[in-house]
Amino acid sequence: FQANLREACDEADVRARTVHEKTACAATKVKDAASSAKDSACRANEEYGITDKVATAAVVGGAALLALGSPRAGVGAIAVAGATLAAGEAMKQSSARSSSTRTRDYGLGEGLHVD
Repeated sequence: FQANLREACDEADVRARTVHEKTACAATKVKDAASSAKDSACRANEEYGITDKVATAAVVGGAALLALGSPRAGVGAIAVAGATLAAGEAMKQSSARSSSTRTRDYGLGEGLHVD
């Protein structure tokens, strides 16, 4: 009985270590994917001014809604514009101080990197 119990405990330890290793690997992959997505969004915003365009559209839409007599919807749209501009500024600050190699090395030729 004792030998079976010890064997079962050893098997449980092995399974727990395997699950822990797989979880750590998956967490690293998710972190890398999220970082890559963030870098891509920041780069696209810098290149195309996406947040500025969305904010402009929200302001125009908000002004139209206010003119048409819908103050709540108009103010809501203008609030979205403000939030969009704030998000755009945060993205600019984030990409400026990013320690991500992907962001720093973007656009450099093969074999070149920033040290």
